Amino acid sequence: MDLLFDTAWDYAQRGLDKEIVTGNNDADGVYLLLWAQRRFPHRVAHLRRELEQWCGNASGVNIANIDNLGNVHPDTFWWHYNLGNVRRRPFSEIWADTSDPIMAGLKLAKSVGAKVTGFYAAPPATPVEYRGMLPVGYSDPAARTRVIERTAARHLAVIVAAAKAARVRCTIEHVTNDFPADAIIAAAKRNKCDLIFIASHGRHGFKSSLLGSQTHKVLAQSRIPVLVQR
Repeated sequence: MDLLFDTAWDYAQRGLDKEIVTGNNDADGVYLLLWAQRRFPHRVAHLRRELEQWCGNASGVNIANIDNLGNVHPDTFWWHYNLGNVRRRPFSEIWADTSDPIMAGLKLAKSVGAKVTGFYAAPPATPVEYRGMLPVGYSDPAARTRVIERTAARHLAVIVAAAKAARVRCTIEHVTNDFPADAIIAAAKRNKCDLIFIASHGRHGFKSSLLGSQTHKVLAQSRIPVLVQR
């Protein structure tokens, strides 16, 4: 990568109109920023803004991947994320289906030129370990805190990767809070969001009263418009 960037800079200095493509390299944008920090620190802030605005390719919006089994993915790097299979449904239906929360949010943000704030809220670590809403045992709070951090990072990484691939500006944030709905609304205000996009799993009965309660609270309490993905 150093040789590539050095060569490109040499071409630019000599006025040679050449285009160099770093295809299939997930780290090219980040490494370019590090390269610039060593050589042109006064230009790093501007370059960072340009890279954030560019945000990679347009996966999930203008680019798709169909693997050898017929599974549809947002990009060739997204084989871990399956949107459907062309052997069971036409591609046109799969690609237009916004029942997937991530795809729906990206297509919406892309269409209006919006910025996405990925947010994750979890209850604070306590000595009591829960599974769902029921206590199931005891654990070290420090260990639980590390589990919460890893879980938040894993979920937010999906949003970051999807936003980058779709060229949608994105920031992330996670907090621990006993009242997730309040934390969501507070984060939306803090980040000056114009819309809260939240998923509802459409569960029924007893589970609905538990798992869907945060969505219901956000809908009832937020003064910011809320869009629920069912």
